Amino acid sequence: MQSYHIFLDDPQEVYHAKDIISGHIHVELSKPLHFQNIQVRIHGRAKTRIQYGTQNDVKFAYCKRDIIDSVITANKSGAREKTDEHVLFPGIYNFTFAFQLPKVQLPSTYEGVSGNSVRYMIKSYISLPDNIENKLKSKKIFLYHETLPPRHASPVPSEIMETETMLCCWCCKSGPLLLKAQIDRNAYKTGQDIKIISSQVDNYTNQTLSGICAEFVQVVNRKAEDRSYRDKVVYCFASSGQPVRPNGNVTWNNYSITVPDVAPSNTMIDILNVKYYLKIFVTIPSSKSLQLKFPIIISDTI
Repeated sequence: MQSYHIFLDDPQEVYHAKDIISGHIHVELSKPLHFQNIQVRIHGRAKTRIQYGTQNDVKFAYCKRDIIDSVITANKSGAREKTDEHVLFPGIYNFTFAFQLPKVQLPSTYEGVSGNSVRYMIKSYISLPDNIENKLKSKKIFLYHETLPPRHASPVPSEIMETETMLCCWCCKSGPLLLKAQIDRNAYKTGQDIKIISSQVDNYTNQTLSGICAEFVQVVNRKAEDRSYRDKVVYCFASSGQPVRPNGNVTWNNYSITVPDVAPSNTMIDILNVKYYLKIFVTIPSSKSLQLKFPIIISDTI
């Protein structure tokens, strides 16, 4: 066999609920090929792996979850030579296929590290007659993204969030530290800007603080067997750069953070989900930071 490949009709190779995935299996032969049938399979699967144990006794917990799995027999078209039921003669052949994706939302594609993924594939099998297990195989990975709910279609500024804390030492109790902020919306595409409409810190303590900071954070929750693990990645960091002196305040308004090239939000499967938030915070020496977390949805359907 000179060539055996899968081609999709959509050059973007990105699909959503209710879409039709169509394409063809391209086969080039220099010699006759005896076969039983040519099947095409759409397969989506989530896989997780969690490492545990000690440095000298490393162990792994695994989990696999099928999301979609369907098989059809391909239709032959464009053959250069005549064929019968069990033989393809030398030439070029295209076998067309089409799958209808379900109306319900499926988990978005995710490619993580260490074998953690949500992956969708078109697979093709040419069954050979001499052995039931003897097959020629080919596969093509495509992307699936959850469709954003209609309520997120139009950008609406978030509510103003507020929080406060009291700083204590061994001999006295300071005044409160207050933080409030607002962003322009909660759903974005990669490459778009998250705009901090306003943020302000009021410092009634006796300490000078470093200023207002912001981080764009990805959180990946994984489960495998009876174990769970959380990965947190900070993709972007920014700071107002202006110290907040005792009994003073600092504002940081109309600042933008660009969403990096990250996987879409994924909340449709329990063993692996991907979430994002923008954290606006003030660092407090020798204490937990005072922070606000704005949930962020990443989607290509905005």
